[in-house]
Amino acid sequence: MTNPTLELPVPCAKADSASTSSLLLAGDGATAAPGSMRSGHDHFNWLRGYCHSASSAAGSTERRALIGQGRAHAVAFQVRVAEELGWSVGRTSQYLGISSRTLHRWLQDVPSGGRAALPELDGCGPLGRPLATATEAQRLQVVDFLQAEGPGIGVPRLQAHFTDADLARAELRRLLADFRRHWRQENQRLIHVCRWQVPGSVWAMDFTQMPVPIDGRFPHVLAIRDLASGYQLLWEPVLRQTAQPVFDALVRLFTIHGAPLVLKSDNGSAFLDAEVRALLGQWQVFPLYSPPRTPQYNGACEASIGSLKRRTQRQVQVRTAANAEPEPDPTWTSADLDAAQEQANAEPNSRRPGPSRAQVWEARTLATAEERTSFGEAYRREEELARREKRHPDGPLTRPQQAAVDRIALRRAMVARGYLVFRRRRLYPSIKRTNCDTTG
Repeated sequence: MTNPTLELPVPCAKADSASTSSLLLAGDGATAAPGSMRSGHDHFNWLRGYCHSASSAAGSTERRALIGQGRAHAVAFQVRVAEELGWSVGRTSQYLGISSRTLHRWLQDVPSGGRAALPELDGCGPLGRPLATATEAQRLQVVDFLQAEGPGIGVPRLQAHFTDADLARAELRRLLADFRRHWRQENQRLIHVCRWQVPGSVWAMDFTQMPVPIDGRFPHVLAIRDLASGYQLLWEPVLRQTAQPVFDALVRLFTIHGAPLVLKSDNGSAFLDAEVRALLGQWQVFPLYSPPRTPQYNGACEASIGSLKRRTQRQVQVRTAANAEPEPDPTWTSADLDAAQEQANAEPNSRRPGPSRAQVWEARTLATAEERTSFGEAYRREEELARREKRHPDGPLTRPQQAAVDRIALRRAMVARGYLVFRRRRLYPSIKRTNCDTTG
């Protein structure tokens, strides 16, 4: 079954007012009502003649009458023909040779309920066989089939299944598009995106295993990052994922840069070590542990690790490319790690032009003792509320229980003190196309 088409001339360029005025006033052949014409070309030529002279509406009574007649037919064409074909006002105005603002204004001038009084447009409708729309029962059958197969199938699969229904390809395409749109709406997810506001207030750390041992002997790297500025504080090779390198690195960083208010990490044994936790308590740093098996909770640190691995690999490639004899399996060195860290900190924290991560980090304000005391008081208030919500009794909690309470209390305290802002964002699922056999 063929889709209806409209026999149209190419979009026209604006003509001069003298030629268009002569077209309007040339006589019976040029000014006959469009409804009496049987050609789409003639109808468009008549409308164009009116539209090009509409800007100089002053003149004789006959001319003003013709202008009003042409305007009514231009609006009628948009309402009764163009909208049925799915044309926008901009596309119609392009073919009429006028601005879309003018056609919008004419449409707005039509009073409520006045569209029924617009002139008929005989001979200017779509050519070819009319599109046969599906019945309600047929639409329900298509929807049931799509719900069973999923939105990933295509129109050929629908055609192969509904061969006896005599449904047009365009109708199946429309039903499939409607189903996919509703399916994405029903399966959308609302997420909260974190925006860290104060550089130096919240850090994140994690271990990662490198594809090649650093200096031939260090298989792991410890990464520590400031979340608000994106500044990479540490990208250091370690021999094992144990508490000792974490303890030593934190002592060094706290002494040089000052301690943050909150330190995020996963539930690795090195981060849960008693000595590491005692060190954080000594510096008045609150640990914030991720939920079990939820690496995305520490997503910023995870993403930075992936980026730094790629930067390190590029540093290795640049270094080995300068050698006269390229190495088949080049060694990754500590110097490559340092160069990758320095390169990352020299770039902005976003794709937009702006200060580098190092510049934002250097411009930070260190947390004062009063600020730490105020944040601790806010945390304790929120912790008491979180305990009640979780229905935990007073007194010591198990480590998983305390971590769950801290995730609620610290988040609320950081939001209340202006360290963290959440922005809501809707995620629509992507539709994965499936290859189906249409041969039966």
